[in-house]
Amino acid sequence: MAVAASGCRQDHLIDEPHVPNQLVVQWTQPVSAPARSTVAGRRVRRGLDHDSFDQEAQLLLKDQGFRAVRQLRDGRVWLVRSAENLTRRQLIAKARQIASKQELVDWVAANSRVYFQQSLTGTPASVNDPEFASQWALQPGKLDAPGAWNITQGSRAAIVAVVDTGVDDLNPDIGCNLWVNPCEDLDRDGDISPAEQNGVDDACAGESGGNGATDDFHGWNFIDLNGDLSDQTTHGTSVAGIAGACTGNAIGIAGLAAEVSLAIVKVGHSYMSDIVLVADGIDYAVEIGADVINASFTTVNHPLLETAIQNAGSHGAMVTAAAGDETQYAGVDLGVFPKYPAAYAFPNVIAVTSTTDSDQLAPLANFGASVVELGAPGVGIKTTAGAGYFLRSGTSMAAPHVAGVIALLRALDPAASVDRIRECLAHGDPVSALSGITEWGVRLNARRALEACHVEPSPSGVGQPGAPTLLGD
Repeated sequence: MAVAASGCRQDHLIDEPHVPNQLVVQWTQPVSAPARSTVAGRRVRRGLDHDSFDQEAQLLLKDQGFRAVRQLRDGRVWLVRSAENLTRRQLIAKARQIASKQELVDWVAANSRVYFQQSLTGTPASVNDPEFASQWALQPGKLDAPGAWNITQGSRAAIVAVVDTGVDDLNPDIGCNLWVNPCEDLDRDGDISPAEQNGVDDACAGESGGNGATDDFHGWNFIDLNGDLSDQTTHGTSVAGIAGACTGNAIGIAGLAAEVSLAIVKVGHSYMSDIVLVADGIDYAVEIGADVINASFTTVNHPLLETAIQNAGSHGAMVTAAAGDETQYAGVDLGVFPKYPAAYAFPNVIAVTSTTDSDQLAPLANFGASVVELGAPGVGIKTTAGAGYFLRSGTSMAAPHVAGVIALLRALDPAASVDRIRECLAHGDPVSALSGITEWGVRLNARRALEACHVEPSPSGVGQPGAPTLLGD
């Protein structure tokens, strides 16, 4: 449910599942928290004198029976909760009352639900098996990871933000590629020592304050507001492994970006989250300089998500978005039945559907010639799960393949524009099954994407981070 300040309705949001009794309010200017507020979030401003705007805004919420729960975007956006149990009709009525104060409010929306796909299938794979040999998606003739690695294996300077359910860093293929927050790494040795786990929101050199996230060594948990990134579902762990599992460590699987920094942005304890957590997580990913944000989830069109994705694009961050899977209808056209963020027509959003090992559209995968750019392998994908390896399926697993390729491109040229990256990715393998139901009609090919952008192979024939250069048009 979203209500603009004019009081009009956006019907496409009214009936979607949302967190009961909660609303999201965007004020026309930042509003400071009440002096005794227990608002939980990042960058909550405290101890400020409340001007008349602040007082009016707080009185408006009080009159409608709402209290502040969390602040986002330096006080411009508030998550508020009613002390009462409201029916849907009552929630809409109160949202309209709040939105009617046009001098105070830009828009009011429900805190919509966000869904991660449950896609664990098959049986555990032994770490003693030749894992790479069984990763069909990475072989020549498909994504051709070896061909891409002859150009570059990636770089720790390239950051993939996994906005998901967390990660199991006990998995031997994950821990070595985790992003290290340079502000919390006080001795700048690329590792977090016990002495640096000091319970302080450390600031980077030249900054007056931290980012509001204490001890966010490898990312941040937006549910519990701490650095515990543990994954109760294995979904986030699997996504992270596909994009950037450690490669060349003689165990487990290979990640598409062999060397990369995986920033873990935990927004879900289970297969469900909400729009406030997700939007706050995306903002965080942008602030830490993520090159690509993987979004293996689907939700409704929401102003908070829309502005987060647009802001990411303005900072050059790509978003790889799963097209979603429909068990009831065996896949739908997102141009007709949109799911977001995949359906956003922003240049930094790459919507990805799922393909099989025979280059067919996966049976349940969503598609859309006007919405979905390309396909990537997403059926029977061997990846990290817990402390071991499982086979997973779904567009949730297809999207991080694209994220891994974007990380390789940014390793070659950190300044590569959004449009340039789109051009590179469009050089995939044409497959008939995707013709007419995706924009580009191709399945991702890592090697071709790099070669199409005029990459020079390193003299050794084996890519080294930072050695090759992107020559330009």
